Amino acid sequence: MQVGGASATVLHTLQRHWDILQDYSHEFHKIRTNVCAVREREELLEVVHRDRCVTACSHRRHGQDKTCPSFQ
Repeated sequence: MQVGGASATVLHTLQRHWDILQDYSHEFHKIRTNVCAVREREELLEVVHRDRCVTACSHRRHGQDKTCPSFQ
């Protein structure tokens, strides 16, 4: 009987650890997706900012004297 009881305890422990691993894996994938989204957003904003500043500099060179949009 003790062997069966120990076996049931081990199976229960393994199942619990498996459930915890699944929870952590799910949370990790959620966080990784959010981090990737934030990075993509930051890269996009950086490109837009750079493009706007290049356009403003181009306007200044052509006598339109616009300041960089980041300072507006």
